[in-house]
Amino acid sequence: MPTKDARNSTGFQNGIIARANRPPLLEYRHSTAQIIAEHPDMFIGALVWFSIAGTVTYVDGKRTTIPVSVSYETLKRHFDDLNLDASFLPPPIRKVDAFRAASTAAKDNYPLPTDGQYAELLVREVTFDPDQVIRHVMREVRDTRGEKLSYDHVATLKFFRGGRIAEGKRHPGDHYRTQILHGLAPLDREHVQNLVTTFEANYTTLSESLQSQALRAVIRNYVSYLNAIIVKPTGGVYFVHHSRQPTLDALQELVRRIGQGCSFEQFPLVNTHDSRQMLTEAFQSEVENACRELLAEIAALNEKARAHGDRINVKKYAEMNGRYQEVLSRSEEYTRVLGLSQGRAGAALELAMDSVMDLATRLDIGGKK
Repeated sequence: MPTKDARNSTGFQNGIIARANRPPLLEYRHSTAQIIAEHPDMFIGALVWFSIAGTVTYVDGKRTTIPVSVSYETLKRHFDDLNLDASFLPPPIRKVDAFRAASTAAKDNYPLPTDGQYAELLVREVTFDPDQVIRHVMREVRDTRGEKLSYDHVATLKFFRGGRIAEGKRHPGDHYRTQILHGLAPLDREHVQNLVTTFEANYTTLSESLQSQALRAVIRNYVSYLNAIIVKPTGGVYFVHHSRQPTLDALQELVRRIGQGCSFEQFPLVNTHDSRQMLTEAFQSEVENACRELLAEIAALNEKARAHGDRINVKKYAEMNGRYQEVLSRSEEYTRVLGLSQGRAGAALELAMDSVMDLATRLDIGGKK
């Protein structure tokens, strides 16, 4: 039986091995967790970045990415479990949108037996109304010079809205139908059938699950709501103040639950002069850019107003003022909680305020909304 000293030695060695096997970032977070708990003022927040990229697989040496896919119900359940604000959930999936997205993506091209000719299959919308959406699959034949030789309708994709009367019958739920026209050559029929099959598979996926783009928007919008400073715009790196830490941890857990190759990382930022200098520069650049965009839109609005007696639409003014107030609020919070110097940001805000106030003096109160 091992002695007590031997057991302690073994445990110590296992601890070293376990720490050595951790990823460097995870090891850093683990080693600073106790410091953060005991000395919260040492850290001003966290640098944050995330990826909603999908799972990478290799089949026969070829790299393939399986897109992220999460049902709306699953995402909502995660939000509830983690006490996240449900207002940041995307709208429920509409099957008509899934139909249009899947059919728009459906396309193919292939060479024809006739030398120098190739065919391209494209989907074109014919009807979009409250009852139905009709799209035609068109076969376009071109030669090597790109000259169009023929353009024929080869298949039809129809979407019927639930509760509407379609083809003489009332249908209880949204549904679709596909039809491949008769008289196609075997090669054309094979490619059209493959396109329809791919469309059907994509429609099923899009009508049942949220995809990478929607999920990425959810995380990005929520991080922005936490009044994040964009530290590296091109690289998607944000700074979030430690007062938002509980929500930040919940978002990290949400991404962990989604899985499928997604990641959400936090890197505690030590409260140093250099850190504050970096945040001040990023904060001022962000406010300057926001004000620059706002001023450009106000200039365009003024140009349009000059053609209508120089009066400003009330709704447009409210929109511009709301944008200004949002940037001002973000700026004031970071000045208050971090003591960041406004500098260039303050000058940009003053210029934006003057432009918004000028709009207020020319409101078309009795005009059209």
